[in-house]
Amino acid sequence: MEGDTRGRGSRVLDGLGRPPRRLLVLGAGAAALALLVDGGLRLDVPR
Repeated sequence: MEGDTRGRGSRVLDGLGRPPRRLLVLGAGAAALALLVDGGLRLDVPR
């Protein structure tokens, strides 16, 4: 780690330029939730 000035966040596009797995999982979860809500799933959220 000596001389390494890059932070952990700079690994986002390392390797082949693919996004990190966490970003893909979050995107897939958001898409699935959007499909469920569009299909008629009601989410009761306190206001």
